[in-house]
Amino acid sequence: MHGTDSAAKTQVETMALAFWSPSAAIDRVASLRSPWLIQAVILTLQLVVATLAWRFVLEVRIGLLSDSSDRSVLEAAERTFRVAGYLMLIMTPVKLFLWWYIGAGFLHILDVLFNAREQPFSRMFSLAVFASAYSSLSDLHVLLVWYVRGVSAFTSPEALNVPIGLNLIPVIWSSYWYALMGHFNLYEGATTTATAFGFVRLTGSSWIPSYLCIFGAWLALSAIKSMF
Repeated sequence: MHGTDSAAKTQVETMALAFWSPSAAIDRVASLRSPWLIQAVILTLQLVVATLAWRFVLEVRIGLLSDSSDRSVLEAAERTFRVAGYLMLIMTPVKLFLWWYIGAGFLHILDVLFNAREQPFSRMFSLAVFASAYSSLSDLHVLLVWYVRGVSAFTSPEALNVPIGLNLIPVIWSSYWYALMGHFNLYEGATTTATAFGFVRLTGSSWIPSYLCIFGAWLALSAIKSMF
């Protein structure tokens, strides 16, 4: 029981330090066997945001259809949107755990390839979980923008793609470049920087190749995600 309380306290302190002293937070991450509390906090945040986002999008889409569709079409569309919302909520924890394990696996492979101070997979997993706390805030940012603007402000589904990154620059973007520039935001940048910084700190690897590989992987992933 004492060990569980100590681990929980360490994770609370790690989350508190994440925005004030990332280096100290990384040092605490290195001592975690399982970041279960950090995972629970991130997962809860994502589920709450996903639920609120689903309800907002549902209102927007039904509102857009209500002016040009009869009652039966509206009911069918609402059922479809609700099913899609349930699937999204189910997939939220699946997606999170998938990215945590993929990220940890990538870092572990990088550690082996660099012949660095090899760390156990569990430590790389803890780092991946910790770093994802920053990017998880991007969805919260978008949600806050939606609710501040209100349902009536969105006249098309595409308008829901609010800019939060370099796509804030007043330039006419194609849909692909608009999506790609949106990935270059404070939240994803902080996640990638924390990952690279933590990797170097934990493994003792040379920072230049480490940063190049991790930021290169982020750029490649962002380019692929922008296609969909």
